[in-house]
Amino acid sequence: MKMVELLRVQDRFVVSSVGLIVVPDFSVPPGRWSDLVADVTVVRPDQTSATVSGCFGRWHFNIPDPSVPLDSRWRVVLSMRGVAKEDVPVGSVVFVPEEVANAVVLGNAA
Repeated sequence: MKMVELLRVQDRFVVSSVGLIVVPDFSVPPGRWSDLVADVTVVRPDQTSATVSGCFGRWHFNIPDPSVPLDSRWRVVLSMRGVAKEDVPVGSVVFVPEEVANAVVLGNAA
């Protein structure tokens, strides 16, 4: 299974009911989206790494400003249960299986 770089962590925060959320998030790709779970590898700035389960889900952000585009309201977000904020420092790189990267960027049907 070929692993490819999906994102470089710019920020992260914990939502108690969901786990660790990393930023950036992604536009919902065209077509039909189904949430997916896959192993992701986090390579920290000190070059240590960990493989954890990641969930790629479509989230709605309740933004009251009507001028904000739809793309900013619906996003694909990576969350990781049981992972502490300290385990994924800003600057970490997240690698995923190539088919997961394709799904996040192109859609599940790609």
